[in-house]
Amino acid sequence: MPSTPQEWTAVAADFERRWQFPHCIGAMNGKHVEIECPPNSVSDFINYMGFFSIVLLALVDANYNFLFVDIGCHGRISDGGVFKHTKLHTLLNSKQLGLPNIAPLQNSNLLAPYVIVADDAFALNENVMKPYSHQSNEVQKRIFNYRLSRHE
Repeated sequence: MPSTPQEWTAVAADFERRWQFPHCIGAMNGKHVEIECPPNSVSDFINYMGFFSIVLLALVDANYNFLFVDIGCHGRISDGGVFKHTKLHTLLNSKQLGLPNIAPLQNSNLLAPYVIVADDAFALNENVMKPYSHQSNEVQKRIFNYRLSRHE
């Protein structure tokens, strides 16, 4: 996983070049991996889809290379809940991930933080960007959602 502002800026440059999404330092999502029910733990591993699983949570770069992986959390926990229990979340919230400072977007005076893109399962914060509500009919919001979700 990158650890310096220069390394994160290189990741963001790849996202901007490949996906036209500025200041993006990774795309994050969880995947339920089906398992057999472990003894004496029925409810801990049953997920919202009704099967037994553990969650693989990953952060990838613009080329789908893993930057961070956490695996093994009980299937009953949401992707956002899994993220809250990871070292990545701890480092991000304590400002110890080594991210670059908020900076202007390219060819703009608009200041923006560096962000991880994610889906609705994650909480929105300064460094985690998620889509607008799917109920939005505003063209700009629909375009933003399209550009955000094509990373996943």
